[in-house]
Amino acid sequence: MKPKRKRRWLLGVVAVGAGVAGFVFFREYPKDVPRLVVLRQEQVDGQKVVVFRFDAPKHRGAMFAAAIQNPSTWNEGLMEPADGIAPGYVKAGQSTEFRIPAPRYDVWRLCCAVAYEKPVPTAVLERVMLCWRRKSFAPLRWHTFSSEFYVQSEPITNALPKTADAPAK
Repeated sequence: MKPKRKRRWLLGVVAVGAGVAGFVFFREYPKDVPRLVVLRQEQVDGQKVVVFRFDAPKHRGAMFAAAIQNPSTWNEGLMEPADGIAPGYVKAGQSTEFRIPAPRYDVWRLCCAVAYEKPVPTAVLERVMLCWRRKSFAPLRWHTFSSEFYVQSEPITNALPKTADAPAK
């Protein structure tokens, strides 16, 4: 083969290899989404409490913060902070359970603002850029997260189910 033809083949092989590597390292998991599940409603010290479970995606850790919506604000997107729950972090493939006192509304739903942990190659690049901007090595230790989106539970009524009552003696 002629030298120019060898260079073209080599350039083509390198381009295909870079494309495959980019696909492997920077791919998204479209079916890998977090879930918010209502487990049960309880009566604790005369107060109604709803127990939720937040399941992180299988391939990424997720940070979440909970908020409550009532039916009059569902279309407007207005939310109020949920009492009794602080923002949290859940590792990839793990779950966490938390309790929220039922709000005064008859029907409501829980909304969680979720942000994924960025994939390693993207995160390292972003951290290096932050080090350059801040003139510090501190950002190398930080976790970097994607922009947030919302996960919502199904509507919840404040009526306690019969199974949540105290057992008969």
